[in-house]
Amino acid sequence: MDTIVHDPFYTAMPAYFDLTFEQLLEQKHPTAWIDFESNRLTEDEFFEIFFKDGRRIDRHDFVQRVLMDNYEILPGMDGLLRSLRGHGFDLRAFSNYPVWYEYVEEACGLSKYLSWEFVSCLPPLSTQGLRKPSEGCFEVVMDRLREGGVAGSVPRVLFVDDRAANVDAAERAGMEGILFEGAEALASTLGEKLGVKIIE
Repeated sequence: MDTIVHDPFYTAMPAYFDLTFEQLLEQKHPTAWIDFESNRLTEDEFFEIFFKDGRRIDRHDFVQRVLMDNYEILPGMDGLLRSLRGHGFDLRAFSNYPVWYEYVEEACGLSKYLSWEFVSCLPPLSTQGLRKPSEGCFEVVMDRLREGGVAGSVPRVLFVDDRAANVDAAERAGMEGILFEGAEALASTLGEKLGVKIIE
């Protein structure tokens, strides 16, 4: 989120509840979001405990107005992903996110470019409750990628994220980390690293 797709958490979600972002953080349940991302809570359970005071949320209205109406691919990223796929690169999502990734897919159709393999609500990450930037999270991903490659080889993995802590953790795990600073900058960096022309 906020690397390929706009994340409504910071703007649309607090606005929906007529709160500031700071007020939303203060009033929400302290662990519900992390538990939801790690698949320890179902969507219905998440909505039941989202607010500490127990106020109810209209799930269907929320999903439509906060999620579906606001998920959109960030400027330039559609063309960038299309170009990478056209060059034959293997693209996979690696995200801390709940089952709402299915709504992202419905709204944006990212599976035409990438696999949703490494989302925190799905195995293998959810089975161990792993999320970025934990060391174990990156180790599991690298192990899975090695299994899919040539026996004994270490795959070249480029990891793109908008959080410096995640990029640093990726580099410690043997990936090449790239801090996301917009599609134009990413296209330039990837072009240099991969030796191809990336079209936004």
